[in-house]
Amino acid sequence: MQSIGLWLFASVILTLPIQETKPTSSADKSTARAEDRTYASAFAEAQAAQRPLVVVVTATWCPPCQVLKSKVIAPMEAKKGFDGVILAYVDMDKEPTLAKQLIGTQGIPQMIVFEKNQDKWVKRNLSGFQELATVEDFIKPKFSADAAALRLADSASGTIQR
Repeated sequence: MQSIGLWLFASVILTLPIQETKPTSSADKSTARAEDRTYASAFAEAQAAQRPLVVVVTATWCPPCQVLKSKVIAPMEAKKGFDGVILAYVDMDKEPTLAKQLIGTQGIPQMIVFEKNQDKWVKRNLSGFQELATVEDFIKPKFSADAAALRLADSASGTIQR
């Protein structure tokens, strides 16, 4: 009786459809999860698309890093707050040399925006845990024509310029 049950189980398992995985195309790269991007591929994607690159340098052992990811970055991703930029992560434990090149002697978590200003890529840093509104403002373009129009509009309305 036991061999009949095993045979029945095996026949059911063998008849289940196998899901095939498609090779990743260049169109799929834009929908790739930030955690799956390497820094090099994200930087190349940002350069090709002429979009800002946001790099988050973290570590799994860092409590402020985990809070930043869960309380700020995840909600921003859910509401499409990173549309218009390329987002990538660098784990300090997995890529210590790269992390050190990006943040120097500053602590983590660290958010870095690389944005094109005329013909140069400019780097801006935001250190430590930050609130959602601060991060949203930080990743907004500072050098694009849209950003200049926003600063002009802010100036005209009497609000603080970004």
